[in-house]
Amino acid sequence: PKAMAFYGRYLYVANAGSDTVSVFDVFNGLGSGSFTYATGKGPSSIQLNGPFLYVANNGGSNDISAFSIAGDTIAVTPLPGSPFPAGGNPLSLALGAGGKFLYTANPDATNPSISGFSIDPTTGVLSPLSGSPFPLPVSHYMATDQTGAYLYVTSDADIVGYGIDATTGALTALAGFPVAAGANACSISIDPTNQFLYVANDGAADVSAFRLDAATGSLTPITGSPFAAGNHPQFIATF
Repeated sequence: PKAMAFYGRYLYVANAGSDTVSVFDVFNGLGSGSFTYATGKGPSSIQLNGPFLYVANNGGSNDISAFSIAGDTIAVTPLPGSPFPAGGNPLSLALGAGGKFLYTANPDATNPSISGFSIDPTTGVLSPLSGSPFPLPVSHYMATDQTGAYLYVTSDADIVGYGIDATTGALTALAGFPVAAGANACSISIDPTNQFLYVANDGAADVSAFRLDAATGSLTPITGSPFAAGNHPQFIATF
């Protein structure tokens, strides 16, 4: 398994080794049975947006599998047009502007990029934004702040920030970036109060911490940052 997400009573798991996503009814126990659905190659990330499920496929198919969730049931159904083409090796997903847009981090070794899509609120179908995929630096994962106004991506030992146009979904580079994190900065997490941003630095064995200015999207290192962690921290979450 490469990623997990909850929707109500159900747990969704991306299985990179079998190119599938599994759905478990947590209320009845994980051992009580599950359903498994085919995805593209190497599913690596899951993003839920209301009754829609999106899976980034990082193993060579370079696309996003999309499903609708059938109410309070364990069943999911592929959306019309799924899978949707993305950039090279889409690894991470993030929603912008209150779920109107979906972005993928595509850390292709030759042509890194960020793909952007508008989401049909009724059908969940994805439509590429004008100019997508955008040739922008990204090396691992991405995250949007709690308002969906800013997108942050890791790029080598830095964080790069973008403003999200709430009407078009277009990305605009924020002033003051890139901001230094640590060696091989990997995943990003923003706390539920939208005040702090954290980065797991895989190559530095530590976590960088920043105060997030919700008015401008700027980041300011917190006193004492970076904070020591175990070897090769890759994923981080806040509660």
